[in-house]
Amino acid sequence: MAGVFTVVAGVVSNHFPGVPPPPLVLGFHVGVRMLLMTSGAFVAIRMGQIHLVLEYFTKAVPDFFIVAMCLRQGPWVRQGLAAIVVVSFVGSIMLSLYSHSVVVLPSGIGMAFFGLSLLFLRALAIRRSKRLVREDQARYDRLYTSLVQAEDSKVEIEHLGKVVQMIGLDEKNNCQQYNHLLVSMLPPRQRTQHYRNSSTQIPVNPLFLDLDRVFIPGRTDPDSKVTSINQLYASAAISFKLMCPLIKAWAEKSDGMFKLRNRGGVSSDASSSESEPVFVKWNDVKGDADKMQQIVFPTLKRFGRAVEKLLRSYGHDPSKLLDICRHCIIFATVSDLTRALGSIITDENVRVERLKNRLSPDHSSDETGGYRDVCLNLRLVKKEAMSLGVDTHMCEVQLILLDFAKLRTSEGHKRYVEARNQLGV
Repeated sequence: MAGVFTVVAGVVSNHFPGVPPPPLVLGFHVGVRMLLMTSGAFVAIRMGQIHLVLEYFTKAVPDFFIVAMCLRQGPWVRQGLAAIVVVSFVGSIMLSLYSHSVVVLPSGIGMAFFGLSLLFLRALAIRRSKRLVREDQARYDRLYTSLVQAEDSKVEIEHLGKVVQMIGLDEKNNCQQYNHLLVSMLPPRQRTQHYRNSSTQIPVNPLFLDLDRVFIPGRTDPDSKVTSINQLYASAAISFKLMCPLIKAWAEKSDGMFKLRNRGGVSSDASSSESEPVFVKWNDVKGDADKMQQIVFPTLKRFGRAVEKLLRSYGHDPSKLLDICRHCIIFATVSDLTRALGSIITDENVRVERLKNRLSPDHSSDETGGYRDVCLNLRLVKKEAMSLGVDTHMCEVQLILLDFAKLRTSEGHKRYVEARNQLGV
């Protein structure tokens, strides 16, 4: 019956927004059964019926994991399935031994078989996803191998690694999107001191004053994560505009390149697989208005993809979305890329929070399907960002080698998306 209601909810919820989504419907029905089984177990305890206690708990505990998976979802569903298999199988064995019967609880064995079946299907999906990107990963791996074998690029990659090590940012740093620290959250003495010194501080947009959201520029509240994806997109839209001049300045200092539109007026990476994307140095076009119009800058992350990541990978936590506002710069050599990295790190308009050096030999290409770049997560700390309240918003900047950028084709991206959907990430 729970399965029927879940299927109906899946069909109806697409047309009627007020209908609960299928996971909640399934979780509700299984949760009711879990409560009934738990109540039965306690009644059996009072009656001294140990075999009934084992039977009820063997049914209730797997139901608990199902309810948890329905409510939380996310990447740990596999662990939940494994727990269902173990609890169901062990519970059935214990009950069989207690009752001196070979099979006493077919439902427990059935639940274990169900969990094993899902794990098997999951393994097939992982295998299929790896097969989809195998050829693309092999091309990326061959490219990287040629880079580390060439003497000049090998030295440049080693120098990049030393620079990253000197910067000292941990790529595993758990960056998240946080709200501002509000003045109202300060102790009375510090609050009074803040208002006393407000004349020397950066002016804040009057809108925040009208909303009684007076905050301290540049200060995040570690106890207040962003919980609204709409808030993230509003901040990202402003941050994106403020980032554009900085991206161009960094590209100017390091011979950085950007993608050009093809003759059909669309992005060069959206053309047919036979057409190679075209890139141009910013220094060669920055004074030509016509050529500048042909440059294709990244856009904000597609809203549908952001929702997918929330459901599949981030457990409904919007604060983990760090790449809604994203930019990229292309470089012909690792040396140019390293110069750009130095410009970004020393730029007083931004504060880099995390740095991932995927050009390092220590990076496993399996994690990114062979693709490699240098990825930074940073916040804008320039005056305009502070006055507009986006100085706490985390953005992403990718520094990409030209050879890797040329290998990125529309067909390859389609295969990557299909593989990503197979993995459910």
